[in-house]
Order: sequence, then C-alpha cells, then structure tokens
Amino acid sequence: QGKTKRQVILEFSRCWRDSAAERWEEIFCS
Repeated sequence: QGKTKRQVILEFSRCWRDSAAERWEEIFCS
C-alpha cells in the first residue's frame, strides 16, 4: 500500500523484464 503508480509500473516492468515500461507510464500517467 501507499505505492505511487510509477512505483507499481517500475515493479511491473522488473517482473516482466520488458522494455515497455515507457508505454506503461504513458498509459497510466496520461
């Protein structure tokens, strides 16, 4: 709890080891 969307995205991208982190950030932060 208390995590920002960016933190969640960073953790998500670590789990997937994907280069799509920027896309996730655009989706969630736009």
